[in-house]
Amino acid sequence: MPPLPGEPVKMLLPRSGGGFWVGTSTGLYTKSNPKVLPPIVPSLSNNLNVDVTVLAYAPGSGLWMGTAADGLYLVPTGTTQAVRHFTTANDLPHNTITALLADRAGRVWVGTTAPAWPCLSPLR
Repeated sequence: MPPLPGEPVKMLLPRSGGGFWVGTSTGLYTKSNPKVLPPIVPSLSNNLNVDVTVLAYAPGSGLWMGTAADGLYLVPTGTTQAVRHFTTANDLPHNTITALLADRAGRVWVGTTAPAWPCLSPLR
């Protein structure tokens, strides 16, 4: 695998069509043999340097991307742009995301540095 710019890889998640989602401290990348594609830019904030801490895939909604300080993004299946951005301003108790769990119902349970674990649904 060619080197990624920035910091070491923090998170890997297989993609349904092959390859991997690659989370780093400088953003989210996709890896498809044999190359690494340019970073995915969360379109809602245009933040090129999102520090990705955790990734989860939820059938029916897509890729959920937790960050070190910028909350949580939802990148729908088949796209490379975030369509939802969750922060303390709308649904989260803290903007530092430490864990994600997608359940069979399509809900996403979110671990943050706050003593709470909200459950989000892409349908609301």
